[in-house]
Amino acid sequence: MIITQERRQKMRTGIIIGSTREGRINAEIAAWIYKTAQSKPRNATYELIDLKDYEIPFFTGAVSPRQLNKKYDNTAVQAWSEKIDSCDAYILVTPEYNGSVPAPLKNAFDSISDEWIGKPIAFAGYSYSSGISVIKAWRAIVPAFQMQDVADALEISLVTEVKDGVFTPASGQLEKLESILAKLEKAAA
Repeated sequence: MIITQERRQKMRTGIIIGSTREGRINAEIAAWIYKTAQSKPRNATYELIDLKDYEIPFFTGAVSPRQLNKKYDNTAVQAWSEKIDSCDAYILVTPEYNGSVPAPLKNAFDSISDEWIGKPIAFAGYSYSSGISVIKAWRAIVPAFQMQDVADALEISLVTEVKDGVFTPASGQLEKLESILAKLEKAAA
């Protein structure tokens, strides 16, 4: 097998901060994932991608993003496209809103298309019920992009892991994250 120069470089993994709310715990959870990923040598580089940095308008286009070949009229959507396209894999840090996905994050997914195709993804979901419903909802969505779900997910409880606005991972979460990182890196390779 011939290994190209591009394949010799470390895989790039985007840790997507998927909440745009004020006072969000999402950024703190994503920072913990990033810090853990950076704590030892890995086969990937990790980058925080904050959805709040991209003012993506709600998609109302007449043409499907899949038909636009990664060329968008809106500069925010184009910047989002380029950032997402630069990654080989993703960890999606997602809140659960009313038992499902948050609208701004789903819209960001739907505003682009080919940038996601075939890439591996892992989930870190959180809610009062540990993010189980939002992870299940995302797992129903990502096959439309032929994404590879690494199967393990971080299920974070707002009841037991967030006190006074501070995230403290429960026992076993670090080990689960390490397993997810290893599986994601293997899938991206």
